Amino acid sequence: MKILVMSDLHGKILVADKILSDTDAEVVLFTGDGIREMQRLSEKYKNLKFHMVAGNCDFLTKAPSDLVIELETKRIWLTHGHNYYVKSTLANLKKKAKEIKADIAVFGHTHVPYSEYSEGIWLVNGGSLGNPRTGIPTYATINIANNGVVVNIAYI
Repeated sequence: MKILVMSDLHGKILVADKILSDTDAEVVLFTGDGIREMQRLSEKYKNLKFHMVAGNCDFLTKAPSDLVIELETKRIWLTHGHNYYVKSTLANLKKKAKEIKADIAVFGHTHVPYSEYSEGIWLVNGGSLGNPRTGIPTYATINIANNGVVVNIAYI
């Protein structure tokens, strides 16, 4: 199963639209800050399954700030990350991921792409499509197969 990870859109709906139009993924995980735009895109791309959480800039939304889903044999936790202070440390994120027995923790907020396998948990941040701190918009893909998980960061 191929999963597309997107975060921190901040109004750049055309960038996300282009990625979604070209993807061979089955599932999209959106980790906040631009949830209204992503909800509109989910209506356009009905062939994709979307899972979304709200970020610290997603005001007046009923979307959850945390979400746990099961895909294939993996338990995946989505969060924007601001409630876990991910800009300062990943310790809180790792602790929570362990508590809820997540195999993969997907987060945003830092605007910096990141992937690490640590203590039995994948930590994945797709970076930012709308306001990347690296200067280049990014997203991530997660491939789940019988032989494991492969994470890739894509630069636009």
